[in-house]
Amino acid sequence: EDDKRAARVIEALRRMLRRQEPERRPTDLCEVVGDMSQLLHSEFIRQHIQLDQECSRGSLALVDRGQIQQVVLNLVMNAIEAMSDMPYEHRRLSIRVFRSEGDEVRTEVSDCGPGFSDEQLARPFEAFWTTKRRGTGLGLAICSSIVSSHGGRMRVGRNPRGGARVVVVV
Repeated sequence: EDDKRAARVIEALRRMLRRQEPERRPTDLCEVVGDMSQLLHSEFIRQHIQLDQECSRGSLALVDRGQIQQVVLNLVMNAIEAMSDMPYEHRRLSIRVFRSEGDEVRTEVSDCGPGFSDEQLARPFEAFWTTKRRGTGLGLAICSSIVSSHGGRMRVGRNPRGGARVVVVV
């Protein structure tokens, strides 16, 4: 199953890079988050991440499943990396999926890492700009491009409990 899931993500990225139209189908974003959580389960254990997941029923959106999986995967991996210097007991990742007003589906990924400075909040989707020691600066730029191609939007902010929050609306 993991191999098939990875193949779908790779194929979706190929379509995006070739500037082909995404294959949009009604997709339950709670299932997408569940798949990614299952895929990363061993990483959560290895990194001592406590996952809080909340999904509302009826979180269907017209999306290319593979591309949206890539977005969720990237956001979760960013959150895990952001918390790597935090004490184990503070490594909490929260993923919420719910239908918001206007018949949109909102996915929020929040961590308890160091968060963003004001300067960082002004530049998160700039290509080749990164806060990571070994980052390429492409992750959030690609995610933003994928979400925009679905008619959605992304924003980055601060988690009220400390850390960062990334919101995806499609």
